[in-house]
Amino acid sequence: MKEFILHQMAEAKREMIEAIRDLPPGVLSSLEPAKHWPIAWIVQHCCFNVDFFLHVHMTGKYCLEHEARFKGWPLREPEAADEYPPPEKLIERWSAVWDAVVAEFSRQEEPSLAEKVHGREPLVESCLRVINHANSHLRAVWCLLGEQRIDAKFPEQQTWLA
Repeated sequence: MKEFILHQMAEAKREMIEAIRDLPPGVLSSLEPAKHWPIAWIVQHCCFNVDFFLHVHMTGKYCLEHEARFKGWPLREPEAADEYPPPEKLIERWSAVWDAVVAEFSRQEEPSLAEKVHGREPLVESCLRVINHANSHLRAVWCLLGEQRIDAKFPEQQTWLA
């Protein structure tokens, strides 16, 4: 189970990086199509989710600092004037939180994966839920890239076996 989860964590990390690497800032902050939430907002939201539901779950503390607009249910919807970091900074944050989670998860003993931590769900369930959450947002990111005609990105999207 542990190796399976670690593999899925590595894939979640890698896939988001591939999706956002080298994107122009305008693409990251775009509300198009149809006032959709920006890609940069989605990545920051996913960073918070990984941090809160996995890193905090295992360590009791955050790996990253997060702006209030990305925590939990948003206080307000994104606006055109909102600013976001460039792809490199988003990749740095995404990598840092996953690297910290993987390091902590690697120290866990297999039997402890089924134990509830901090009074919540078992660690293995948290891991699978967070990975699935990141993957659902990753699908949205790829759809947004397609809608914005960022066609050069699509040859980069491939499975880990490719």
